[in-house]
Amino acid sequence: MSSPNIVGLSRRDFLKYCAATAAVLGLAELEIPRIAAALEDAAKGKTPIIWLMGQGCKGCANSLLNSDEPTPGQLILDSLSMRFFPLLGSSSGDIAVAAINETAGSAKNQYVLLIEGTVPLGSQGAYATMGFEQGRATTLREWVTQLAQGAKATIAVGTCAAYGGIPVLFEPADGKTVEALLGDLIPCVPGCPPHPDWIVGTLVTLLLYGKDGLVAQLDEDRRPKEFFSDLVHDNCPRRSAFDAGIFVGDFNDNVTGQNGCLLTKGCKGPLTHADCPSRRWNQRINWCIGAGAPCVGCTEPAFYAGLSPLAEMLPSIKLPGTRPVGVSADVVGKAIGAATAIGIGAHAVTQVAKGKIGPRR
Repeated sequence: MSSPNIVGLSRRDFLKYCAATAAVLGLAELEIPRIAAALEDAAKGKTPIIWLMGQGCKGCANSLLNSDEPTPGQLILDSLSMRFFPLLGSSSGDIAVAAINETAGSAKNQYVLLIEGTVPLGSQGAYATMGFEQGRATTLREWVTQLAQGAKATIAVGTCAAYGGIPVLFEPADGKTVEALLGDLIPCVPGCPPHPDWIVGTLVTLLLYGKDGLVAQLDEDRRPKEFFSDLVHDNCPRRSAFDAGIFVGDFNDNVTGQNGCLLTKGCKGPLTHADCPSRRWNQRINWCIGAGAPCVGCTEPAFYAGLSPLAEMLPSIKLPGTRPVGVSADVVGKAIGAATAIGIGAHAVTQVAKGKIGPRR
């Protein structure tokens, strides 16, 4: 196998990265050669990537730039060919638009379209434009629709693009998710923002198994199962406090603030699917609950409207004052868990009735 065309990455480091990627995806070591071959093929042909930004904070793109092994330069500029990526683009105006059009024409069915944020329609859509065609500005909706038709795969990056997120809360809320706009099943990498491993790992899965293989590995909310199968609650380091009925009452209390369960402070870990507890962020240093903040459920379709107020416990959850004598912590934990599920369900029904949660369209 020839050396990869990745600047600054030795053969040894490249294989180490492939091993790390296998671990990220939960694959056996036997898959390392396949990963290496897929990435080398990508390096030779440089799979074209087009990244479009809709209504959002641009945090998803910034998160991708925080990938550490390999660095963004090694991965995005060498393994892949980022034909259009606003945060790293050295060109603008007609030159940037020409790069998109050239990619769509010469690399049809080969490029990958990544979309961040909701796609604005209506009055807002008229102002979300890029470039001119036949004397008028081209809207983001038109770009997404046209580019998706010729893409090898289209992926919604971040919770806004996947499920609506925060942008749909504002009036006029005329933005749509990528799936709602295209009317097709779209793989999603949710999160506010998503972990860079989730984005990179999804791209590697696409290179390894193709679009059909990627789709086959999605859960019912169209998220890659490798990253979103487990509940945050199940692997939380404060789970023992939950089982023992020890909850944070005041963040200023050093004892309970450090050791107590954060459910009473609005933690949405019992309903949030993500591997944050084991993966952690910022070079694996820390994550939300590790830093003393409750999980806000940002990878879930109900985020934000269905889980707000974020700092308040979901309604209808009954917590024990003290643990009854002779009752195990496991029984108490299960009882609280059942009450949590009931409370979440009641809250969700209320939000649907208010129109804050509905079809992701």
